[in-house]
Formats: sequence, structure tokens, C-alpha cells
Amino acid sequence: MGQPAPVPVHHPAAPDDAHRSVSQYQSYTDCPAAYFLARRARVPQAPAAWFIHGSAVHEAVEKWERSRRNASLEAVYDWFDESWTREYQNAADIEPDFGRWVHLGRSTVERDLEARYQRALDQLTDYIHVSLSDPYQPLVLDGQVAVEWEFTLPLRGGVVVKGFIDLLLEGPAGDILVQDLKTGSRKPASTLQLGVYKLAVEQATGLSVEYGRYFMAKDGQPGPPVHLGGYDFDRVSDWFAMMNRGVRIKVFPPRPGEHCRICTVSRFCPVNGPDRLPAA
Repeated sequence: MGQPAPVPVHHPAAPDDAHRSVSQYQSYTDCPAAYFLARRARVPQAPAAWFIHGSAVHEAVEKWERSRRNASLEAVYDWFDESWTREYQNAADIEPDFGRWVHLGRSTVERDLEARYQRALDQLTDYIHVSLSDPYQPLVLDGQVAVEWEFTLPLRGGVVVKGFIDLLLEGPAGDILVQDLKTGSRKPASTLQLGVYKLAVEQATGLSVEYGRYFMAKDGQPGPPVHLGGYDFDRVSDWFAMMNRGVRIKVFPPRPGEHCRICTVSRFCPVNGPDRLPAA
């Protein structure tokens, strides 16, 4: 039996060296080889239903928050449906064969998409009802609700971290809380994302941020606030500097584990992948 045909792969000199992000850091620490395949070699990535789910929910929530929480539930559903349709079509255009989509469980991709669509509507309903009664309300900065709040965080050593914060909230006592909406089935194992957000807000605004939380859509409510005092500027700078150094000197060993089940580039994995990665 012959070897599979090589897949065209781009090898730009430094496609992502201009800045770092929390997702880059987490991807690299989870599996440097997968980071290389997705972000450096830029191999084709397999679609997954949960990406469509997450993107559509986030877009609908963002528009609702920007309406100052005045938009109707029906409008939120419409925004969600528009986003879902667009994201699904984009994924299907990239890979029309559901057999190549990343998928978990015994259900088919088609049934998973149907189930997720309804589940997402329920999650949006819960998010709105819970948020309206929450003592923490959206923070307004420069006349705008701080939703999908863009930041640039220069760290020590020249590393710059960029990103978007789902929502900044203000409590009854004027305390500031960073919140990230999660549509996945598992609670994040780390609070690093919230810690980086804390530093970004403090550096950009001068406001003090002591706590953050994840809003777990599957639970229909936010988790308890977590203290972020352990994330100081020097410590986070060191972590990103180590990651940055590894990328620059091309340290990309594979790290097989539980995360392999949801890896979008597993087809090219140097350990278990069926396809051979062409040489640079």
C-alpha cells in the first residue's frame, strides 16, 4: 500500500511571533507538537461541532450585552441562529466530509449538531435570566459596555500578550470582576486566563481586580469567584517568556494525553497521525 499524498503546508518564518495570547500559551503547554502543526506549519484543521456551538453563543451574548441587556430573548435567538448558520457553513466548506470532523461519543456529527443547537438556546436563556438578577453588572468604560474588551499587555522581556475579555463586571461595592463564558462540558483546570485578564485590566485602566470567574453555560450559572492574587506581573512574564523561548528555538515535542481526543490536527500527529507532514 502506497504512502498518502503529501498535504500542502505553509511554513512561514514567524507566523505568530508578533504577539502571544492565552490560547497560544495553553496550546503550547498542552502539546508543543500540536501547537507547531496548527500555528507554525498551518496544516488543515478538522472542524468540530463544539466550535460552532461556542462561537454562536458568544456572538449572541456579545450583542445582547452591547444592547445594555435590553434586547429581547427572540432577538438573541435570531443572532444565535445567524451566527450558527454562518459558522456551520464555513466549517462545511472547509471539510464537507463529517468523517473528518473531530467528534466524541457514539452519536453522529449530524445528531450532535442538532443536540447542541437546542442546548445552546437553553444556555442563552439561562445566561440572560441569571445575568439580569446578578448583583454584578457590566462595567462601562469610555461610554461602552466592556464586553469582548480588547487588550494589549506588554510583559517583561518584550513579550506582548493580546486578547479579548468576554466581560468585565462591577459589583455593588465597586469591585471589578473578570468573567469568561465557557460553553464546553468541563470546567477549566487553570485560572491562568483570568489571571492574565486581571493584569491586562489593571495595566490598561488602573483599576484593581482581585477576583475572576467562569460562567459555565452547561450549569446555567457562573462558578464562584476565584482570587487572582497569585498572578503578578513578574510571574506571568516569566511563564510567557519560557513559552516564547521554546517557540523561537523550535522546541515542539509531542505530548500525548487525554487532549488527543479533541485535537484538530491529530491527523498529522508525529505519534499517532496517519498522514506524513511534508518537510519544510
